[in-house]
Amino acid sequence: MKIVSFAVGLVLGLLVSVVVIYGDALVPSTIQPIYFPEPDVTLYLKKDNWGISGDGQIMALSTSEKSDIDRNSEEDYILEGLSQIFYKQDRNTLTLFVTRKFNQPKRFESGIIIKQVELENSEFQDLFDKARESIKLF
Repeated sequence: MKIVSFAVGLVLGLLVSVVVIYGDALVPSTIQPIYFPEPDVTLYLKKDNWGISGDGQIMALSTSEKSDIDRNSEEDYILEGLSQIFYKQDRNTLTLFVTRKFNQPKRFESGIIIKQVELENSEFQDLFDKARESIKLF
């Protein structure tokens, strides 16, 4: 009986260790390219989740297609914390509908105008019903 208890404990311990060590790899990063034909620019919305339940999150709006997100970037818009955003693309303008604004970078050079519209939670929830072709969820 002691051997069975020891074996079960060992297996559970190994399982927990694997999840803790490799848990970040279980929740994939997400990258959404947003192409602007005029002036031929692509921006990238990026989301990285971590933790056993994936509730640690950071998002970025970047000119780089690399999947890495640098929370101290001076060139990317950064938003830390679990969140969703809606976005709308119109000619050379990208409008972000958020419940908390992204940190504005010191240097963001893209030729695209970035607007952030901060909404109350109830207004944000209404967008789920209104999201169609022009407003997209990320």
